[in-house]
Amino acid sequence: MSLPALRADTLRIGVLGLAFKENCADVRNTRVIEIARELETYGVQLNVHVPWVDPVTARDELGIDLVPQPDERAYDGLILAVAHQQFRDAGNAGDILAWGKADAVVYDVGGSLDRTRVDGRL
Repeated sequence: MSLPALRADTLRIGVLGLAFKENCADVRNTRVIEIARELETYGVQLNVHVPWVDPVTARDELGIDLVPQPDERAYDGLILAVAHQQFRDAGNAGDILAWGKADAVVYDVGGSLDRTRVDGRL
């Protein structure tokens, strides 16, 4: 089976989480910014969502504009970068998958979701 050619500038990627660790709002020393910056070098449309971090803090300290809520069936790829409790609960219930398109790739950085729900994990 051959896959269609994809152009990075047409891809929409959702990054879930931005804080330094789970269930906190501290963005100092976060490594998620490195993921975001690397994805941006490819020209993808990047949306970062996190319920714990203040949007003004994210913009002022990291230059990231947060989305208040991911759109349903909108993302070609989802990266669970920080396993906040809301994301773990939603992911294991399948709700995170509803944010991705039917063929979206879901990657779980922390390995907190059920393996059957994701395409890759650390």
